[in-house]
Amino acid sequence: MSRPAYESLPVPNDAPFALKPSAPGHGWGAFATRPIARGSVILREQALFAIPKHHDAITELDVLSALRQSPRATQRQFLSLRDDAGAPFANIAKAFAENSFAIGDPEAGAPSHGFFPLLSRFNHSCLPNAAVPIDEEGPRDTPAIHATRDIAAGEEITFSYDPRFASQTARERHGALGFACDCPACRPGTASHRASDLRQRLIRGLQFMLPGGDDPTVAVAGSEPFHVIADPIARKQVAESRTPLSSELVYNLLTVCLMEAEGILDDFEFARLHHSCTAMATMFRGPKNADIARRAMAQNTPSERLRVAFELYGCADAADAQMANTLRAMQAASLSR
Repeated sequence: MSRPAYESLPVPNDAPFALKPSAPGHGWGAFATRPIARGSVILREQALFAIPKHHDAITELDVLSALRQSPRATQRQFLSLRDDAGAPFANIAKAFAENSFAIGDPEAGAPSHGFFPLLSRFNHSCLPNAAVPIDEEGPRDTPAIHATRDIAAGEEITFSYDPRFASQTARERHGALGFACDCPACRPGTASHRASDLRQRLIRGLQFMLPGGDDPTVAVAGSEPFHVIADPIARKQVAESRTPLSSELVYNLLTVCLMEAEGILDDFEFARLHHSCTAMATMFRGPKNADIARRAMAQNTPSERLRVAFELYGCADAADAQMANTLRAMQAASLSR
């Protein structure tokens, strides 16, 4: 009997995981071979080859051309990534897309995607125990997967395939994934599933209330248009780019609490959101408002910060007009490009 293809992938000797078949329909997965502490780097991998295009623009010809220019060992590793080491690829471009990560900088006009045979073996979960942060310090061409909580020996290591899933319902996530996740947040008919969908809708509604947030009335894959923000005054403030600074701080802190309750507030997301909230707290000009914001950010937990910040909700501040003018100028400049 031939050796399963996934067993031939070169896993580093000191790696805290092994590759083996996951649940039915999930292909291969990575399973911890020893306890992994929260914050640990599980694997950092160099791309075997890259294609300097946005992932939507990569064609089968692009992948074939890149493979022809690659060593035979790289070609063998790519061809080994067939589902369960069995059926041949139906679409080689799709196979590349499902086993690649963004490594270029699309904002600088340099999009690129690289092929990572080991990182691509880690399966998805909407409630993961690891993350592949896109903005971590270090070279973009060597992404790493980090443990976001303590992982027990024998436990499968998973991460979320798309950061946008943090504000999408299970149905929306499955539409984007092309398969149904079976984590507790996704099991239909359960209390955890209903609670998760409610939190996700609230998070998306709160994001809409912040500059640059997506309009939740625009449906994403597999969803129905909705709007959880019922307050017409708040919605008008968003439309006119004049949401009070006090409200923005509360929306951000409430988002942190909802993500914590959902189980998706990893250290990277917390650092990003905490930095944003801390910056907002320093922008208040009114002495009373500034004091409340300072006290809020001095609390030890997200829920305690939110409790104190609620004293600010809806309060006007001298910084509001300047912020609104700056935001409108930025929007006008973006439209004129």
